[in-house]
Amino acid sequence: MAGIGIPNTLKGRSFTRISGWSPAELELALDLARELKVERARRKELRLLPGRTVGLIFRKPSTRTRISAEVGIAELGGMALYVPAADLQLGRGESTRDTALVLSRFLSGIVIRTFDQAEVEEVPPGKTHYWQCKPGMVADTNLMFVRAHLLPGEAHKFHRHPHMEEILYVLSGTAEQWVEREKRTMRPGDSLYLPVGIVHGTYNVGTELLDFLAILAPAKISGPVTVEVSDEEPWKSLRR
Repeated sequence: MAGIGIPNTLKGRSFTRISGWSPAELELALDLARELKVERARRKELRLLPGRTVGLIFRKPSTRTRISAEVGIAELGGMALYVPAADLQLGRGESTRDTALVLSRFLSGIVIRTFDQAEVEEVPPGKTHYWQCKPGMVADTNLMFVRAHLLPGEAHKFHRHPHMEEILYVLSGTAEQWVEREKRTMRPGDSLYLPVGIVHGTYNVGTELLDFLAILAPAKISGPVTVEVSDEEPWKSLRR
């Protein structure tokens, strides 16, 4: 167990089709799975996902896929959150892409089971969140702290946090940052304070990865963490 860990070349990778990975990468993943299977048979504790929550989006029912995914996540120290598609806005016209973008703010990973491969490919690989601190991950914290990556063209579209204030800090890249109707440019070393309830959006308009930190508080609230408003006026027309 002491020697088992996720290879750096596989961290943060999405697996949507076999052809998207090289033979060497597939072999590396299978070697890791083999090691984990051996340690599981020895009743060893395998905590590769401590404090992580993985969402399971199912458009069609499943027995083996759901049970194996939930058990695997739990035995690696994480928590599985089963989300039937009918319970999401997917059942009311929202795209898989937009749903995945929203869920990725709260989840460490997403497993999707659907009918069409094209729908799987809609799940954007461009936005990755690395949680450093949040309730359930750090004992007795009242803080949410995340490092986020946005590829060129990706965004945290207009939204607000009804009960939380936030600080943003850019590590690398260039951000088109909106605060209500005001647009500004943020570069490495720039920071921004956002009071409770302020509508804002972060867009990567550069040619490089946008790497930034977000700190939100208080984390222990009743009500939604985020309210999306990018499809509402005046926000949906503001960047045109």
